Amino acid sequence: MTDETSPALTDPDAVDEADDATDADGVLDPDAVESERDQTDGLDDGPGPATSLYGWLWRLLPGGRLLKLFITLLIVAAVVLVLFSWVFPWLEPRLPWVDVTVGDPGAGG
Repeated sequence: MTDETSPALTDPDAVDEADDATDADGVLDPDAVESERDQTDGLDDGPGPATSLYGWLWRLLPGGRLLKLFITLLIVAAVVLVLFSWVFPWLEPRLPWVDVTVGDPGAGG
């Protein structure tokens, strides 16, 4: 059986980080916690907004939620337009199943 204790109890650096995130009255400062998160290397144990490419993209976009949604829709529309206008027409003749015949053309049946 393993002893699972809080990292703040076993890691002296975790105690220092917790002290840095509080003000003089001992109240947790959310801005300090956020800045500590920003300084990490971004490696987490599980999926989530910190490790998600979509979360990174969402944070990178400017503006509020509606503007971000509008910009995201514009990006998706631009990708679809490029795919259907240039990529798929270029790729179509290179696909092996383009020259398929259903039956014998000389049967006339």
